[in-house]
Amino acid sequence: MPKLFEGGRILIHLYELTDGYKNLSDLVSDEVQDEVLLKALETLKDSIEEKAQNIAYILADMDTDISGVEYEIKRLQARKKAMEGNKDRLKQYLFDNFKKCGIDKIKTATHTISIQNNKASVNIIDIDVLPKDYQKHIDKWEPDKNMLYDLLKSGQTIPGAELVQSQSLRVR
Repeated sequence: MPKLFEGGRILIHLYELTDGYKNLSDLVSDEVQDEVLLKALETLKDSIEEKAQNIAYILADMDTDISGVEYEIKRLQARKKAMEGNKDRLKQYLFDNFKKCGIDKIKTATHTISIQNNKASVNIIDIDVLPKDYQKHIDKWEPDKNMLYDLLKSGQTIPGAELVQSQSLRVR
């Protein structure tokens, strides 16, 4: 049986495989149902040794494809992260300049950009004075912000917590 690898290199390329194995290689490159894959394997009439050798070539090629996909996923994730950071910086720039200029809203032919109030959030001023009734225990005691929000929103005063209103920039 010929060697599949020499010096870390594949000794056969997919174009050297027979049509049946090229079809099999195409099938495993895509999302395919098990039944279709098994049927394709059954149509190959080679000996088990020949099948094993050709499938090993396909597996080696798939390893290369998988490495390429993993690299592309990492590259795209890094690009996404950079784009999200740039988006946040642009929005913060507009927000800061709207505030500096005393502008609440600008309408253009294609967009409405405005400063909007976000949903108020709970700010824990001092957890030590916050009564345990307003905390939940998940491996440790921590404030139950949903309960605190509802109570503070209804006007109740709770030691150690307050309702704060923040703003953000909205582009429509």
